[in-house]
Amino acid sequence: MAIRMLFRPYKPIHILEATGLIPKRQDELAKQLGKLVVDHLITLGSIQSKVINDASIQNMKIFVQAEVKKALSTQKSTAQLLDQLGMKNSSFTLEQRLQTFILGKYEIWSEENMSKSLKDIIPPHLQQKALDSIPALSHFIVKKGKEYFYSAEGKRHLEDMLDDFFKERGKLINLIQLFIGNEKLIDKIQPEIIKFFEQSRTIDILSVMLVKEWGNLEKWDIEKIEGMTGEKR
Repeated sequence: MAIRMLFRPYKPIHILEATGLIPKRQDELAKQLGKLVVDHLITLGSIQSKVINDASIQNMKIFVQAEVKKALSTQKSTAQLLDQLGMKNSSFTLEQRLQTFILGKYEIWSEENMSKSLKDIIPPHLQQKALDSIPALSHFIVKKGKEYFYSAEGKRHLEDMLDDFFKERGKLINLIQLFIGNEKLIDKIQPEIIKFFEQSRTIDILSVMLVKEWGNLEKWDIEKIEGMTGEKR
């Protein structure tokens, strides 16, 4: 009976002070139990020992890998995934913040380098790399030019250009037609244009032009470039 009276009644009933010891002092007991838990059971060290260990880290890696794999295999866009997490209009917000950040950085940079030319800004090794790449660029342009004018689309474009040219010159086309007979003028001109692209000196001429233009471009300052792009200050 003495043991039972330690715990009962559950709520104190004051009849001749016959109240169980534990119910009577439950507030004090609750505080002491709370202090015991905080000071000795659930401490920072005990949490770390349970969370930061090899088994927990390995389980976390497996969980993260599974979630990443699930996210990569989904058909939803990034914006839809972020919306699902409660980040509404996320794509617009991220784009707006990124744009503001980049523009802010560019404004600071351009203010500091406004009067400098590209030659002063671009590192010497990149300038040399640009010069060294000009022959390959010339070869690429010539190759693409030949492919275009050899194609049916290029031939039609060239024929339209010839028509526009001779429309402004009256009966000149009729005079030329007397010399070439029934063959179309485009069939005479197209092979000559293709021959021009096939000549090695065409690449040399184009390379010289590109080197000259690169030299002129290096002298441009940031203010001039911004003016060409419509940037206003």
